[in-house]
Amino acid sequence: MALMAAVQVLAAELTEAKVFEWWDDGLIAPEEANEIISLMDEGNMREACALAEIYSDEPCGDPAIPMPDSVRKFYHGHYTTKLRLDSTGAVSSHRKELELAFRRLTLRLGTQELLTYRSKRGEAHFGQVSSRELHSEIPLDTFWGTAISYSLGKFRLSAAFDTSKVTYAGITAGPFSKFTAQAAIWYSKGDSASTDSPSGSLTLTVPSGRITAWYQAGQSSPLVRFSFRTRNTSAFSWSTTGYIHGDSIPAPARLSTSILKNSFWSTQNLTLHAKDFLNTKATVSARATRPLRSDSISGRFSIDISGGPEIARPAIKVTCIEAASDCDQTVYQAKIASSHAFGQKTATFTGGARTRHERSGNSWQAPRLEIAAELDEILARKSGQKNAGSRRNSYRIALVAPEASPQKKLQVRTETRIYGDFLEFALTAAFQRTETSNFHPTHAQVTAGFFF
Repeated sequence: MALMAAVQVLAAELTEAKVFEWWDDGLIAPEEANEIISLMDEGNMREACALAEIYSDEPCGDPAIPMPDSVRKFYHGHYTTKLRLDSTGAVSSHRKELELAFRRLTLRLGTQELLTYRSKRGEAHFGQVSSRELHSEIPLDTFWGTAISYSLGKFRLSAAFDTSKVTYAGITAGPFSKFTAQAAIWYSKGDSASTDSPSGSLTLTVPSGRITAWYQAGQSSPLVRFSFRTRNTSAFSWSTTGYIHGDSIPAPARLSTSILKNSFWSTQNLTLHAKDFLNTKATVSARATRPLRSDSISGRFSIDISGGPEIARPAIKVTCIEAASDCDQTVYQAKIASSHAFGQKTATFTGGARTRHERSGNSWQAPRLEIAAELDEILARKSGQKNAGSRRNSYRIALVAPEASPQKKLQVRTETRIYGDFLEFALTAAFQRTETSNFHPTHAQVTAGFFF
C-alpha cells in the first residue's frame, strides 16, 4: 500500500509530458503550453502549477527535485541540457545549465548566469537576478545586478540594484515562527511615467498561506496575489491561488498573458479522501476569471471521483465548460486503471474515453479513446542518503484515437525517465498518423543531466 500511495502522489506531479498531453488533446492552447513550460524551465513550479490548474482543470503537485546518490558535502555540481523539437525535427528550444557548488559558493552558467554566496545569516547574488533570488511571491523580470539579504535577529534586510536602474529595498519581520511580514520599496528609472515611479509591496505570511499587495504610484489599483491552503491530511485538503489587479501592474512584475487579461483570476481545489471506503477520492476544481473593463465573471468547474481496489480502479470526471451559460457544454470522462506491484516495480494499465455534450444543440462529440501502459520503479535509498527526491525510472506508452476511429487519426505518445548515480535522462515524444499521412513526429523533448 505504501508503494501504491507513492505512485499516486507522483502521478499528480506537473511534468512537460503532461503539458504536451494537454496540448495534443486540445485542453490548452499552444501559447498556454509555452507559458507553463517556460515557468517550469525557470524553476518557478509554484506559478507553473497555478497556470496548469486554471488551464486544464486538473490539480497539480510540485515535483520533488531528484538528487544523485553520491553528493559530496563541500563540492558538487550538475550539467543539464534540454532540447525541444518541433514536427520537422528542428530545435525549437535549447536550454543549458551548468551549476558548480563549493562550500558556500554556487556558480550557475547557461540560461541563467549567477554567482551566489550563502551563509547562516544571509545570502548574496551577482548576475541575472529574478523572483527566486528575491524570494518574491509575484513573478519578476530578470535583470542584471546584485541582490543581498542579511538576518538580524527577528528581522531580515534585503536590497537589490541592477544595471537598468532598478532599485529594491525590503525588510522582513518574523516576531512569531509562523507569522511574518515583509515590506519592500521598488524604484524603476524608465522612459515613461508608467515605469519611472516608485512602488511598494507588503507580504503577510500565516500558517495557511500568503497574501501580497503591490502598488505603484499613479496606478488605479494595486496588484494582489493570494495563495492559501489547508494543512494536507489524509481525508481533506483545500487550496486556492489568485490575482487581482487593474489596467496596469508595477513595472518589475511579469505576469502571464492570461492573468494580465483578467482583473480577477483564481483557481481552487478541494479534495476529500475516504481510505476506508474503497479508497475513494473526490476532487472539485473550480476557476473564475473576470476580464479587464468587464463586470461579467467566467467560471468553470469539474468533479473528479475515483475509487476501488488497485486491480480495477474506475474514475469519472464531469467538467462544466462555462457556468455563466448554465453549463451548456459539458465534458464527460471515464477511465479504469489496473495496477500490479512487483517489489519496487509497479505496472499500470489504463483505458478511458472522453466526449463533449452540447445541450442547446443536443449534440455529442466523437469520443476520444485512449489505452496506456506504464512501468514505474521506485529507486531505493542508499545508506546515508537523506533525500532521494522523486527518483524513479518510468516508461510509458499510450495509444490515442482523438476521433474514436484509429483509422481516421492515431497518436502514439511515449515517455521515458531514467535515473542513475550520476545520470538523469528523460525523453518525451509524440507521433501521429492520419488518413492522408503516415506516422510522423509532432513534438519531442530530450533532457539529459550529469551529476558530479
